[in-house]
Amino acid sequence: MTQAVAAIDCGSNSFRLLIRRSDGTELRRSVVCGLSRGLGSSGILNDDALERARLVLVDFAQVLGDEGVKTVRVTSTEAARRATNVARFHDIVRETLDTQLIVLDGITEATLSFRGAVSRLSPDVIDSKSTRTASTYGVGPFFDLNGAEESVAILDDVILSVDIGGASTELGVGRSATGTSGPGASDQVSGFSIPLGGVVATETYFLTDPPLPEDLSNVFGIMHTHLEDAVRERPLIAQAGHLVAVGGSACDIAAIEKGVPWGESQATSGVVLSRSDVEEVFRMLAADTTSERAHHPGMRAERAEVVVAGCVLLLSVMRRFGFQHVIVSEHDLLDALVDKLIAESIV
Repeated sequence: MTQAVAAIDCGSNSFRLLIRRSDGTELRRSVVCGLSRGLGSSGILNDDALERARLVLVDFAQVLGDEGVKTVRVTSTEAARRATNVARFHDIVRETLDTQLIVLDGITEATLSFRGAVSRLSPDVIDSKSTRTASTYGVGPFFDLNGAEESVAILDDVILSVDIGGASTELGVGRSATGTSGPGASDQVSGFSIPLGGVVATETYFLTDPPLPEDLSNVFGIMHTHLEDAVRERPLIAQAGHLVAVGGSACDIAAIEKGVPWGESQATSGVVLSRSDVEEVFRMLAADTTSERAHHPGMRAERAEVVVAGCVLLLSVMRRFGFQHVIVSEHDLLDALVDKLIAESIV
């Protein structure tokens, strides 16, 4: 690599920038933008959200200039996929960054998230035995595949990634691969996109602060239904021995559990949480108001409103498939995008 390259992910809640310099060092930025705020009810990106997006991208453009970055890839996800006025956002990206916005489909987003996270897992994780047990839904390692209850083998070398975003949740599943270059993801990766994320779940279903128990149960049920659809379409999900979680909500949960801030320092990357850890964080936060949550050690105040929904979505996956542990990673599709840019520049 002869010069710095960068990727920007304009997510449904957070905008993130990753620059990889020629010497291999990195610079990361993450800003809560709330692009999908109001999208669930209106179907459009509202004026306030677009202006917030513009201001963040202006700041990112300044950072790119200061770092001398000439090659940048800009992507967006569910909010851009869903909005009927996404052309306005395309215009903002062109005006601020002088490049084209790439709107990723859900499957591509899921597979990129998987590759970015799994390629940076510790070899100890790759080689470890699964700790999966019976799920709290009472189905254990039995899944309704093609209309029939079948027992499935849990495979230690199969990894499930869950990327909890603002407007959607992506699942990626594939076998791990190890070699002279270290752990990574095999070529065979499948993805599944669920149209439910932290912002959309909060705005649509949590009508009180804190949310009512019945509203929390409702979101658990909705997510469970989506997970059944995922297993029918991607049966390998049912056999995954390990779970990796990426995205702001997963990092929030790890940061709160450990009592450390996260962001540019990679403070929560590689943290392993037990399901009891996640359940404890969920119970604590679900009983608090948004303002009370903001004061917990490790909690970023601007994420306090949506973190409970993020807990529900992560716990839904852990409960449904009986995962007793989850590995949290701050590496995701941004890392995969930068890896691809570097590979393309070498060819």
